[in-house]
Amino acid sequence: MSKKRNTNILLGTILGASIIFNGYLAHNALANDNSPSVIVSVDKWKSSNVTYDFDDNTWPTSFDYAVNESAAGTGLKGWNANSGIFLGYSSSSNNDWLYGPADSLAVTLCYSDASHNLTEVNTTINSSYSWYTGLTGTPSSTQYDLKTVALHEMGHWHRLLDTYLSTHSSYVMYGYTNKGQVKRSLTSFDTEAAKIMYGPN
Repeated sequence: MSKKRNTNILLGTILGASIIFNGYLAHNALANDNSPSVIVSVDKWKSSNVTYDFDDNTWPTSFDYAVNESAAGTGLKGWNANSGIFLGYSSSSNNDWLYGPADSLAVTLCYSDASHNLTEVNTTINSSYSWYTGLTGTPSSTQYDLKTVALHEMGHWHRLLDTYLSTHSSYVMYGYTNKGQVKRSLTSFDTEAAKIMYGPN
């Protein structure tokens, strides 16, 4: 089966020079938002249950919490409570989180088949940077907040793309971040975009 690769890239302090392929649709995520729309993909998960694994050879166990919270956190702290799909850990999953060399801060690769069904997603967190792994507290001025980046990347697992409007700077799917910056809760813009793709929880 041939697979089509789509790429979402986080470039240093830039959270998302997304490479956009054919087959993307623009949606206005909020009815009262008159600014340009959020971009979502026509590629999506066929199943409502999606698993992920941590690469045994590279992944620090201290990173588990930030990723798991990005999926299963209560309220606006995680995607599962705000989307029609469920992301959960499974040691047998072929969708991986990795820690190692990358061309940018983090990279998410999404693979789909000819019917636009996602078949595999992998995210690499760049090991060249210093990461703050706590779910509370504040990273130092030399650290990136892992929960902030993981929550953003989980948005790409939903096939949401980045927004670069300065008026969207508070959104998780905003395409820029900085050392010391924290965004650990989804906004209505982020959740409405996920519901466009998968319906409500």
